[in-house]
Amino acid sequence: MNQDFSNFSLIFPDAESHQRHYSGNDRPDINMFALEELGLLEVFNLKNSDLVSWVSYPGLPGDAQYDVAKKYMPKGTCGVVSFGVKGGREAAEKFMNSLELAAIVTHVADARTCALHPASATHRQMTDEQLIECGVSPDLVRFSVGIENADDIIEDINQALEAANA
Repeated sequence: MNQDFSNFSLIFPDAESHQRHYSGNDRPDINMFALEELGLLEVFNLKNSDLVSWVSYPGLPGDAQYDVAKKYMPKGTCGVVSFGVKGGREAAEKFMNSLELAAIVTHVADARTCALHPASATHRQMTDEQLIECGVSPDLVRFSVGIENADDIIEDINQALEAANA
């Protein structure tokens, strides 16, 4: 049986449950293509920043995974961007601690904007050398663009980058 879930939405028993699930600027009507667009906006913001050492996003021409992404995701990728904060592990930790809008989580790809710094979270027990050995850069931040206002997301990242490099 082939079911079409393109118009699927969550059903809540009451308004309070709905409000707990969708709070603030959350917009349940947004789709994955809009998240990719927001992700691309953030990629261009990061690529133009002197406070960022590198950016990885499979939807960006020139990225190491661009051809693979175009082959397997021809309609677009997503809003998850990986980048390095100039200044290494310590600067990346300061960046994370300075975020105001983004949620600090151990996962990404949520409806809300989320960020993860593996070196201080999921891989915190490892030294920088061990991180590099297993392919995780100590300055790596995985940033998942949510459905909040794009200008607010970019402003949050920019102020956190400034604080991390102050």
